[in-house]
Amino acid sequence: LTHLPFAPWCQFCQMGKGTEKPHASIHPSKKSVVPKIEMDFMFMDRENRVCDKADARTTILTMVDEDTHCPFALVVESKATDMKYTVSCATDFVKRLGHSEVRLKCDGETSIKSIADAIVKMRDPLKTQVEVAPRYSSASLGLMGVTQKFMQGQIRTVLAELEAQYGARFEGDHNVWPWLV
Repeated sequence: LTHLPFAPWCQFCQMGKGTEKPHASIHPSKKSVVPKIEMDFMFMDRENRVCDKADARTTILTMVDEDTHCPFALVVESKATDMKYTVSCATDFVKRLGHSEVRLKCDGETSIKSIADAIVKMRDPLKTQVEVAPRYSSASLGLMGVTQKFMQGQIRTVLAELEAQYGARFEGDHNVWPWLV
């Protein structure tokens, strides 16, 4: 049902998560003194592939704890939609991680930075810092990229089985997406 872990014999795991060859980390991971959580938006198109914002059918706020690799994903209507609900869910994720002090790392885009700043306010008096990644430096949010790739594979896998079971196609605006993500 969950397709975790990847099962090479499962046709849905193969459809959603199959790759040519894995990309292993070259550098050993270093634990941060102050825990870091990376955050960014992820977009998926009609074919349930990662895409740019312009082609997006589904917009997803994603976060990942650098130390535990614990992921978080939330379907949002758009980057500027219902900030109160989005911030509340994201703050709850940070709270459940149990860190009393944390760094939120994001790119400098206004919408994601405003969510990070709002999380800082909601977590007060707990210490929360916002760290902005250098412009055009995808490596600065490297764990986020790996985590998004994992999430996309999981979404495609469960969606492939769901569509096969029901004999229907579920577009990115269907009500099943918040549950699916």
